[in-house]
Amino acid sequence: MSIEPAERRPRLLKLLGWALTDFDVPATRSYLEELEADRGLPAGWQAQVALHRGAFEVLAGRLARATRVFRGLLDTPDLPEPVRAEAARGLTLVGFEQLAPPTASRSEDHKATFWRFIDVLIACERGERGDLDRLVRPLDRAPPRSTYLATAHALGRVALAEEWQGSGGLSSLVEARAAVEAAADQGPARLATACWILGVLEGLVGSRERGVAALLEAERLLHPDTFQALSARGERALLLLEMNATDRAAVLASEVLEHAEYRGAHLRAAVAHAALAEVARRRSRPGEAESRSLRALELLRSGDARGILRRLGPALGLEDAGALAPISHNARPASLEVPAPSDPRVERVLARIRAVLVEEGNRANALSAAALARHAGWSREHLTRSVTRDLGMSLRELIVRERLAAAVARLGAEEPADAVALALGWSDARALRRTLLRVTGTRLRELRSG
Repeated sequence: MSIEPAERRPRLLKLLGWALTDFDVPATRSYLEELEADRGLPAGWQAQVALHRGAFEVLAGRLARATRVFRGLLDTPDLPEPVRAEAARGLTLVGFEQLAPPTASRSEDHKATFWRFIDVLIACERGERGDLDRLVRPLDRAPPRSTYLATAHALGRVALAEEWQGSGGLSSLVEARAAVEAAADQGPARLATACWILGVLEGLVGSRERGVAALLEAERLLHPDTFQALSARGERALLLLEMNATDRAAVLASEVLEHAEYRGAHLRAAVAHAALAEVARRRSRPGEAESRSLRALELLRSGDARGILRRLGPALGLEDAGALAPISHNARPASLEVPAPSDPRVERVLARIRAVLVEEGNRANALSAAALARHAGWSREHLTRSVTRDLGMSLRELIVRERLAAAVARLGAEEPADAVALALGWSDARALRRTLLRVTGTRLRELRSG
């Protein structure tokens, strides 16, 4: 006897919630597709399924899609308040991962433990000490079995400490280890989260080797496409650098950067750029180190991520993480600024252009319209139209502007002018200077002195 769709709905929705809670990507996808294909699904159920779809897109690291789903829900009239609140929280999480400017949020003591953990995580990365203290104090007696609250408390206490090394940091480490032990029978999602935070804290106040092991365990528990797995890999790359495993760190950070830029996960891209900046510095490539540091700072500045800058400061060559400025003053000149893309695929193309210029110089094939169109999944014609519509300049103008910005950064790192010009596609330094004057109306020496 077959079961009617209406009779299956409650069980499917319950299974969908469980699959999401356990970070089970294949099962979540299957349940979502079945529910979304149900033409007779009532409106209230449709909103719940859409909310789960947004959460799934976050889980799978497709942040642009998640943004569209959550915004669509928030624009829906007569949306039930619990669904609206969850959609707003989801949009806040996506904005954090994309390093969007912070927005004011309501204080909600009745939030689920996962969202209270996310609040602490965001406050830590943004360096919001006042908010962090307010969020952490109520967690002082969180039991280890409350995985999200215990790990949030441990992370928050370390972030609030003036010095990471000390009794506060060590007691937080003990708390994080206890949370991992308590989460062993609570499912892969909670255990992976506890291992992830333990790996970060081990790197800060404990053993780097144990930190790497904890992060590897988090990655093992997670589907490789999830942004949590991407976060764990980025943190592991930083720890490998501290252990002087430069080659392994370079490979791992490059993988993180490729996935992060494709998905619009700007925070993770900034971490990867910082790691690769340190790799370039160790390999005596000052121009690449400077370019990557500036790119990471450009991303982090947009989201006011001062907390994470404290950890990334050495890799970025910062004297003062709070200043949000590199040791060198050679930031991108205002005359070479590019507007922030609104189209995710244009954003992907821009990230690809910058990556090619940092890593490979002016490779004609990699920067051709055909290659960039393939990277975006468009035809050449659609790419050129989209870039012009989104950024107000042609694709060729965009590439020239990015080449000039890369040249200014490398010259600021004291690389020879002729070598920089040749690496970035000009015949000599004189040709570079002529292009700069034509595009910006400014001479190179004026930019460097300013």
